[in-house]
Amino acid sequence: MYPLPERLGAVVAAGYDDEGMAHPLVFLRGDLPTGLQADLLGFCLASVAGAEYEKWEPDENGLTFVGTEAGPVRGPGAALLGALTVQRMERSPGDCAFTLLDPPEGPAPVSEMAA
Repeated sequence: MYPLPERLGAVVAAGYDDEGMAHPLVFLRGDLPTGLQADLLGFCLASVAGAEYEKWEPDENGLTFVGTEAGPVRGPGAALLGALTVQRMERSPGDCAFTLLDPPEGPAPVSEMAA
């Protein structure tokens, strides 16, 4: 294991099957407050569902990095759909226009398997 960058809130991995159907995975940080996790999940699900948002493009490995910093929703798109998703989970959403982060620099550390 290695420490995660402070500003990283979620990582979205988008894979596709043989028929072109998307199969996204959303990984949330476990050490964040529950309300922030819910807002991040709503935003990420809305984004992978096809709602438009800034430069939402995965890196060469199919990963998109989402920060913990967010601003207010300013119109239609993933941020608004994310806020509505969180509201449907009977939570009061906070700011849901999350920042997208650049991929981390350098190779990821490799952990050794126990023999």
